[in-house]
Amino acid sequence: MPGPFEITVDMAYIQDEAERDKYSLAFELGANADAKPVLKIPTPFQGRVLNSEGQPVDHAAVSIHSVGDPNLDWQYTNTDSNGVFKRRNAPKNAKIEIKQYQKPQEAYVGWVKDELKTDAVWEVRMQKCETATGRLLDAKTNEPLAEMLLFYRYENPENPEQKEFLSSSVRTDKEGKFKIGDLVPGLAYRFFVVPGRNQEYNGGLYSPRAELPSLKCEATGKTTELGDWTVDLTKTVWDPEDKKQLEQSKAPE
Repeated sequence: MPGPFEITVDMAYIQDEAERDKYSLAFELGANADAKPVLKIPTPFQGRVLNSEGQPVDHAAVSIHSVGDPNLDWQYTNTDSNGVFKRRNAPKNAKIEIKQYQKPQEAYVGWVKDELKTDAVWEVRMQKCETATGRLLDAKTNEPLAEMLLFYRYENPENPEQKEFLSSSVRTDKEGKFKIGDLVPGLAYRFFVVPGRNQEYNGGLYSPRAELPSLKCEATGKTTELGDWTVDLTKTVWDPEDKKQLEQSKAPE
């Protein structure tokens, strides 16, 4: 049947609709003529995720964030049944975070510049996460801080500029106890509370906040008892990044 046609190749690993449009081809089929359209598809970057025992991990959550600007180039995907995930290009100057939430939890966090290649399969092995338990107490009354959000954020101890963009959190129980089960070995964690904040996400800035002791995770699969942490909710500080963000929001356009 003569007329205009279009071939589109839908690649699930390309999440940007504008990029998907590049892999469509419009052509005209004349009467009594064969059409031989050629649509060139680039080779995708492929990563393969293994667990701590060397087995492929299916449905692991993969997030890739631009280091230069965390608001740009955020991509999320999952591994398939063979532990493979795909992306249009090899990640450059990016943080790669991979998690699976089965028990025991395992994860991988790493930073890359431009060493990953599109024509090779990048293979990474996850580690068993460390668990930390403890209790929060009010420094003024020594009473448990019940239903309090405890925030934590990791960074690379070898390069503090390489860090988590958004804080994770856990809520204490009625006795002020908490349990965190997704700490990645090799990373350093900062803990803090934000007085008056009850929302985990979209609750505004993470400042002013009361800083708590830090922890560097060095072992895999173990549980660390942090004991009682006393929190003085009247002594708070501003994170420099939060301060900068606040000033920018108040600046006249």
